[in-house]
Amino acid sequence: YDCREKFFAGLERLKSQHVDIHLGNHAYGNDTVGKAAKLAENPEVNPFIDPDEWCVFLEKCRCNLVNLIAAEEAESKGV
Repeated sequence: YDCREKFFAGLERLKSQHVDIHLGNHAYGNDTVGKAAKLAENPEVNPFIDPDEWCVFLEKCRCNLVNLIAAEEAESKGV
C-alpha cells in the first residue's frame, strides 16, 4: 500500500510542473496522430501546445489507480 500512496503523492507533485507540450510514450495516449493531422491542416495553430493536457493526463492516471484499487477490493470480497 505504500507504493500506492507514493504514486498518489507523486501525481500531486507532478501537477505543480509547468508542461506546455505533453508527448506520451504511446501515440494513442495523447492523440499524436490526430494532432499531427490538425497541425498539417493549419500550421498556425499548434495542437501539441496545450498547458492543460498535462493535468488532464495526471487525473486520468489517478482515476485509473482509484478504479484498480476498487476492483481489487471488490474481488477480494468476492463481489
